[in-house]
Amino acid sequence: VINNSQVEWADGYGYAQDGVPSTADTVYQAGTLSSLLTSLATLKYVENGTLDLEKNINEYLTSWKIEYEGVQDDRVKLKHLLSHSGAVEVEEFEGYAQGAPIPTLLQTLNGEVPANNVKVELIEDLLDVLGNGPLTPGEQEDYSSGGFAALQQLLEDVTGLPYSTIVQDMVLDKVNMSSSSFALRDYSDTNDVAFGHRCNSSKETSVPGNWNRFPESAAQGLWSNVADLAKLVINIAKGQSGDPNSILNAESTSNMLTLQLPSVEGARFGLGTEIGDGRESSKWFYNTGYSEGYCSEIIGNTDGRGLVMMSNLGCSRG
Repeated sequence: VINNSQVEWADGYGYAQDGVPSTADTVYQAGTLSSLLTSLATLKYVENGTLDLEKNINEYLTSWKIEYEGVQDDRVKLKHLLSHSGAVEVEEFEGYAQGAPIPTLLQTLNGEVPANNVKVELIEDLLDVLGNGPLTPGEQEDYSSGGFAALQQLLEDVTGLPYSTIVQDMVLDKVNMSSSSFALRDYSDTNDVAFGHRCNSSKETSVPGNWNRFPESAAQGLWSNVADLAKLVINIAKGQSGDPNSILNAESTSNMLTLQLPSVEGARFGLGTEIGDGRESSKWFYNTGYSEGYCSEIIGNTDGRGLVMMSNLGCSRG
């Protein structure tokens, strides 16, 4: 629990593993919360002039291009990926069980074996009776982990650095998130780790191998704990007032917390986070971490309040 831009208290409840109580330091898979950290790194590159939100992503991508049915499509802009309005396939990645082969990022993007997802491309417009073309980017929100896999490739193409190095330097080290990592965790590394559990009607069952692996790092690869994520929430909120230690400056933070499709009914995304208006011109921001056997939620307000929750039970009940 965060109050006055500080952690007011933190605790753990229940069990991380059989017979092992959870604590405030227990590490969980953060799932789709990963996209928030990816967004912060991307917006920092926008802030320093390396990237432009209005440019189509194929201008930056060199090792892969986004397409529709094999034809390059240049309408997806960088801002569309960050606001989940790019009309891009793969809502959520399933991960890979212990012993399963792990695909490369390009295999994931192309939907090629051993990847277990469809190709990352524009979504078919099933209501287009004339030609069944794709949906138009920038007109509606469709949550897309696939879009963040494309963004991972874009960041690596532009910088020449692996994604893990980018996010370590620009986010994790900046905020001192020392218990957090995007590495593919070895199955023998179980110290302080919560084991995932699926929701099966009224009965919970363990995820085989205790957790799945997610090579789609930018979309779903983060391991973290409530203490580290609380630091991140505080850092984002302080950016609104231009705190020199924040990842983003005041202008970038304001852009991040601005609704991107204000004319679309029910729209909720800024750039990398869902947003809402608070009292006295403050802003709420919130993200959910979906993952096989885990569920997380962060809620923050630019007035210094916030909440971080992590659970080793799937999101339908977690």
